[in-house]
Amino acid sequence: MAAPVYYVVFQDGHWRIRYEKFHLGEFLTSEAAAHAALRIARSRLTAHSSVGIFTLCDGTITIREPE
Repeated sequence: MAAPVYYVVFQDGHWRIRYEKFHLGEFLTSEAAAHAALRIARSRLTAHSSVGIFTLCDGTITIREPE
């Protein structure tokens, strides 16, 4: 089973956490959304010890296990 990946996205005037088809929260900044997603990812029962915040070359912010 693949580890979950959370995305930080701007939707409807707010930064949100996208997980699968769900959009969670309303944050003022992308940093606040990323840190909230990191707390969620680390709280999972099967969380990897090095789950972190990663920014892709196109600017996409993901919270996931390292590749």
